Amino acid sequence: MVWQAYPANHVGNASQHQSISCLKSNSTTCQTSMENHVAWCASLLQEGKEKGIAIARYVILHDEVGVAEFAITVLDDYQGQGIGYELIKKLIRSAKANDVNMLIGHIAPGNKRMLNLCKRFDASIQTEKSSSVIALISVKNDYS
Repeated sequence: MVWQAYPANHVGNASQHQSISCLKSNSTTCQTSMENHVAWCASLLQEGKEKGIAIARYVILHDEVGVAEFAITVLDDYQGQGIGYELIKKLIRSAKANDVNMLIGHIAPGNKRMLNLCKRFDASIQTEKSSSVIALISVKNDYS
């Protein structure tokens, strides 16, 4: 699977598509960028219509310097195809550009796919007393 990103044009309203990048010939990604929030979405072009299939985002935490909380959702029919992996790579690149050193995610303990995906990025996995597991991904490494 070939994934490519192209320069994006930004617009002012966060609720609009703020940039468009191409993942491969029949899909697109869009990036929303605000001062403390970045989101990438993946969509397919099917019969001339865009269908959203995944989103990854992070929000910089104000009480922890250099830390942002992240989340990823990929529609069931598109899981296991590398989309989440590519979206995390995009989040990491965006985080580096915004002086974020660590991405933190709260994951359901039974979500083995997501836990395994985070481990591919050398995440530190910590269990909490609550109903989630914490994944810490350092953005220092290069995952080109």
